[in-house]
Amino acid sequence: MTRVITAGAGAGAIVIGMEWHVLVSLGAALITFAGLSSFQVRRERRLQRAEIKSEIQKLVDDLSARLDRVESRHDRDIEILHARVSERREAIEQRLSKIDVIDGALKEQTNIMRVIYEHLMKGQRMSGPFAPNRRIAILQGLHADTDYTLSDEMLQRLLGTYGHRVAIDRIREDLQWLADQRLVSLEDGAAGMTLAKLTRRGQDAATGHVRVAGVDRPLPD
Repeated sequence: MTRVITAGAGAGAIVIGMEWHVLVSLGAALITFAGLSSFQVRRERRLQRAEIKSEIQKLVDDLSARLDRVESRHDRDIEILHARVSERREAIEQRLSKIDVIDGALKEQTNIMRVIYEHLMKGQRMSGPFAPNRRIAILQGLHADTDYTLSDEMLQRLLGTYGHRVAIDRIREDLQWLADQRLVSLEDGAAGMTLAKLTRRGQDAATGHVRVAGVDRPLPD
């Protein structure tokens, strides 16, 4: 069967006669070529998409690895910082502990010094700078007595001869201070008097063989 295709162009017409099966074959070839071309295009696009996805995944993996390294380094830095802070805290606590010990020792020494001061000042209430002079006068008066014993009233009169005009209570305070220093011994006498007797240590202090803080040097004969 012959199909006639007529194409008009200007002055004449060209008639092409072809066999029908030739046209069919040509169309099939064109369709096949178009289909192959479309498949190839899709295939290339899939490959391109796969390559792009692969590149993106590589970038993501690289960024993740870098972030992991940064976080790991950051964690190590934090651990080092914590360790240094802990060491510093321990050092400070040790120093504070030592300070507490020293402070406790100082407080204890202060209390001891306060007790010693109060003990030394006991009996110093009697007219300050004159008390040491009165005490040596009392010791020398007792040393001059044959029994080394005098009453508080006799000592009051004796001190008056040295210019110490003081009340009997002040004399008794002096005697108590001397007794605390083991320089005299005291006992109660008649009519509420106090008797003072010189001790061996008191004799040494009266003659200048022993120096006692709070007692003047012996008065010259």
